This record gives sequence, C-alpha cells and structure tokens, in this order.
Amino acid sequence: MNNGKDYIKHFDEIFETNLIDKISLKNFETLKLIFDTFGEDLYKPTPKYENIRNDYIEISSKLESTFTDEQKELHKQIYNLNGLMTEELELHLFIFGYILGNGLKLEVKKELIKDEE
Repeated sequence: MNNGKDYIKHFDEIFETNLIDKISLKNFETLKLIFDTFGEDLYKPTPKYENIRNDYIEISSKLESTFTDEQKELHKQIYNLNGLMTEELELHLFIFGYILGNGLKLEVKKELIKDEE
C-alpha cells in the first residue's frame, strides 16, 4: 500500500465516491501506529470473544495432536496467514472508518458554507 492511497481508491470503488483527491492519508503512518497500539495495548477482549477464542484453541489443539510433523508445519503456516489476513481486514475497516469520517466532515463543511451564503 502506498501511504493509504490504495485504501481510498478501494473505498471509492466500493462506495462509488470520488474522495481520492479530496482526502489525504498523509498521516497514514500515524493512523497505522494508532491501529497497532489499539490492537495490542488498548483492546480488552469481550467475554464472547474469549469464549470463542478458548473454543478455537481447544479444537485446534485436538486437531493438531493428530497431525504428522509435516501437517503441523502446514497448519502453522495457515494459522500465520490467517493472522495476516485478519490484521489486513481490521486495518482496512479502521482506515475505511477514518475515510468515512473525513468524507462526512467534507459534506458538513460544504453544507455550512452553503448555509452561510
């Protein structure tokens, strides 16, 4: 991703907007830092999440105990790839929220200017 521009372009394609030249993600690295900090330090899992996670660990452990060494390695690779996909999805949603907020801000400013005229 090139400093978040790809996220704005993707947003425009999905929502049929034209924000690519109106919104800047020049602070993309700061947004990424906030996202990483939130994910690692600030987020406290809900009880529902903890229950799902515990079930996942239990089932995964049972399954992995039946694997050969090669299957264990493949399972580990799948687990890591799944983590990367989840991280990208969460970042994507976080950035979309930021883009949406900025898009709304632009609309409100436009309306305020129109009201002042």
